[in-house]
Amino acid sequence: MATGQIFSKTTQALFYNYKQLPIQRMLDFDFLCGRETPSVAGIINPGSDGFQKLFFGQEEIAIPVHPTIEAACNAHPTADVFINFASFRSAAASSMSALKQPTVRVVAIIAEGVPESDAKQLISYARANNKVIIGPATVGGVQAGAFKIGDTAGTIDNIIQCKLYRPGSVGFVSKSVKMMVVLGELGGSDEYSLVEALKQGKVQKPVVAWVSGTCARLFKSEYNRVRRAVVSWNPHKLRIRH
Repeated sequence: MATGQIFSKTTQALFYNYKQLPIQRMLDFDFLCGRETPSVAGIINPGSDGFQKLFFGQEEIAIPVHPTIEAACNAHPTADVFINFASFRSAAASSMSALKQPTVRVVAIIAEGVPESDAKQLISYARANNKVIIGPATVGGVQAGAFKIGDTAGTIDNIIQCKLYRPGSVGFVSKSVKMMVVLGELGGSDEYSLVEALKQGKVQKPVVAWVSGTCARLFKSEYNRVRRAVVSWNPHKLRIRH
């Protein structure tokens, strides 16, 4: 696994609190990425055990179901990601139990409404033990072409359209974002559209943009008018530096 990466194409997870749709979406993503093995090694459904039938491509597979976190971790020691779909009432306790398992490296908590004090305790424990917390109230996570958590990136159609099945960088856009970072390159007019939107007040959030183009003079086309520019914007002032 490359430095700084949390997931890879061999990452496997334990899924807490059986939810058929997000699990199946993970398996569909796995198959689309060309993974040799499914990313969901086991399911934890408190009080239940057995197997759950799902699909890996056209093949029907049986994923083991375990009654406890401890049993699942013992049965699947290479599954080091814990995906927690518990309700906010039990998310903190089950997440802490997972963090205390020596085989668990990453815990993703989907639930909203987890008390702040509980979240701080989880984060503190994770840091002290060199582990990773994603969440609470997370949409998940994705390593393009390798691994994704639950419903992250949506349907298969969306994954194909965004080409998330192949390795590469991932960008996330949310209406709750605090600022926008834009990287532009030669060609197109999106950067100009953004500037107009800023001038018209359609975009109210801070924007930092880098538009590259110092080599544009080497091309005999309309690109030879492009120069490197840095655009910084806040609601009160727009600056374009050449």
